[in-house]
Amino acid sequence: MRMFFIMKMMFLLMSLPMCLSAQIDFLEFINSIDWSSTENDFITKHSLQVKPCKHFYSNYYKTKTDYEIVGINLGNKEYTASIFVDSASLKLNSLFFTIENNQKNKNTLEDALKLSKEMDSLLVSLLGEPDKRMDELNNKYVNSLNRIWYKKNYLIEVLHMFSSDSHLYSLSVKGIENKSADFRV
Repeated sequence: MRMFFIMKMMFLLMSLPMCLSAQIDFLEFINSIDWSSTENDFITKHSLQVKPCKHFYSNYYKTKTDYEIVGINLGNKEYTASIFVDSASLKLNSLFFTIENNQKNKNTLEDALKLSKEMDSLLVSLLGEPDKRMDELNNKYVNSLNRIWYKKNYLIEVLHMFSSDSHLYSLSVKGIENKSADFRV
């Protein structure tokens, strides 16, 4: 019995570093991404965080997803992100993080504003002030609080939409192709 207990404890201690190494900081993770990589290269590089998910194809963006990344820490929460790749070239296109709240709640507007303020504070502390801030709070159908940060190799877009009884908070990170000249040069 004692030997069984010792073996069990040794297994738990050996598996602890594997569990800890599977978690990664959001900013560290997105800064480490090679946005020109293929789906296979990306999955190989981040194998500890990748798991298969339900297939989804976007006809509008011409992208697909068959995998997601788990164990990404942003603030004090752990997130999962769908990995979108170009359906023709299979090159990495974007990562899509979501926080959904579909519960009926009489304080949905207050809850949405609280979540948006909390996430704004967290993202501003990591990325600085957003390059674009769009607040539309007086729409009779759907209100929104949207933010965009432009970085050297990617952009981060937050879309937070809410109505009287639900809200959807999404965060997407999209790679920017590095072309030799554009309108800013």
